[in-house]
Amino acid sequence: MQRIQLDLERLRRSGQMLDAVRVEFEEATANAHGVAEAVGHRGLSAAITRFAESWDDRRADMTENIAALGQAASGIAEAFGDLDVAYAASLEGTSPPPASATPRRADAR
Repeated sequence: MQRIQLDLERLRRSGQMLDAVRVEFEEATANAHGVAEAVGHRGLSAAITRFAESWDDRRADMTENIAALGQAASGIAEAFGDLDVAYAASLEGTSPPPASATPRRADAR
């Protein structure tokens, strides 16, 4: 039997940090427009606006992927935390692990 060891707190923090990155990506165009207005140079302002708007579609794809990664990290941390609690309770004889806590075969190393 392989042993899996995870830093659940690090996974949780990673999920939270990825969510913060997602928010920044979602607000990037609005932030760029604010910067464009503040620079005080018409040419630089136009370049900032063009740049921000030219990669809206790509940024939307990246935002979606970042959100999925953040949710995955948080979900993995939660699932393994629940398993840990359920198995500890089972070992202590306080309650058996729920049926959904039955581990699936995974090739984790």
